[in-house]
Amino acid sequence: MGRHFIRPVPQVLDAATLVPRENVSRPPERFTHVMKRETVYRYAAKRGKSDGRFAAGTRVALADRGGAGQCRVIDARGLSVYVACSALRELKPDE
Repeated sequence: MGRHFIRPVPQVLDAATLVPRENVSRPPERFTHVMKRETVYRYAAKRGKSDGRFAAGTRVALADRGGAGQCRVIDARGLSVYVACSALRELKPDE
């Protein structure tokens, strides 16, 4: 008798579930900041709706301090997005 297993039903995800190519980066070698609170992020700086959330305590690398209070950060997965600069706390060297 052969082995049998149940395969999951394949699903095609909506295009909105994909991360835009320009928002995928190399993961940082070191983190510079941490999220002070749960924070929404956006793929583009001037976009109205949020594209996701970072939990409080998420470590990121600051890539660019943009205008209008928006900073571009990169998380451990290489996700490059914009958050409110006020949500960031700089990490101390021993953290």
